[in-house]
Amino acid sequence: VMSAAQCEFEAEVTRNCPCGTGNEKVNEVYENCDLEDLMKARHDTICRDIGGRVMQCKHCKQKVSTSDITSAMLRTLHEMKSVASQENDSGASFAIPVSREWLDIAAYRTIYDHNVDEGDPDAQLRFILLNERFNQHLVTHMRSCFKKGCFCRFLLPNLATGGYIIDALHESDYKEWLEEEHEDLAKELAKNEGTRVYEGKTPKPVERHKLDGGIDKENRFCVEIERPQGCQFMNTHNVTLSRMFTCNTNVAAGDSGQTFYQTLYECKNTQNDDRESRDIVAKNVIRRLIREQDKCEERRRAGEEEDE
Repeated sequence: VMSAAQCEFEAEVTRNCPCGTGNEKVNEVYENCDLEDLMKARHDTICRDIGGRVMQCKHCKQKVSTSDITSAMLRTLHEMKSVASQENDSGASFAIPVSREWLDIAAYRTIYDHNVDEGDPDAQLRFILLNERFNQHLVTHMRSCFKKGCFCRFLLPNLATGGYIIDALHESDYKEWLEEEHEDLAKELAKNEGTRVYEGKTPKPVERHKLDGGIDKENRFCVEIERPQGCQFMNTHNVTLSRMFTCNTNVAAGDSGQTFYQTLYECKNTQNDDRESRDIVAKNVIRRLIREQDKCEERRRAGEEEDE
């Protein structure tokens, strides 16, 4: 249901630093930068100085941006695709980094052009481009990111867990967080390597006031799934929905507060923003219909006059 990865296969890249030795797995050769860089990358103005460089080579500590990793992944897959194309006398080349116009075309046509085949370099290319277009958070953020302050309210970029596990938890640890009513969820979470429940170092009980006047207490928590290196800016999304509808998807899981927030979000009044585009189209359609109606009326009157 949830994914924070740009692709569902172990990506390989060639490092630009002197440590590079050909194609290598991203999680094995890169690590997160210091937390200070991560916080700067979330800031509304300092993020431009960071430029998305929130990861570094494990050996020489040279910093790279997530977009550099994406471009390196695309080059590797494009080389594989080129070899296959030469054997079949087919295929076309494209420039890397990919232009916004080409990215739009590739993303929107993904579901029409390719089946879901993780072993096909062409399909892998398309799925990376699809996520790059719709599920990759901008390294310079958007104005809406800073509604609640000078740091991104979506907490992006986020630490990658690929290559190691942060706060590795066993089933008993999950049960402590989730309490008895979520025992089944605790078992499932414990099966997923890299998945963690996060809300600080210790559980934080909160009160939930019900409509009948009663009060329930539960521990706050949210589920953070495995996030590979190079995906620090990736939205947590649903792979199937993103591919089927070629669009952005945001998925979150946690305590009942998540459900409460989702309900308010779906019910909030956005009519003024939502209807702006609709009104522009509607006014143009109405104007053309009135014009055609007037022409039809003129032809009808001209026909009646000829009959007389």
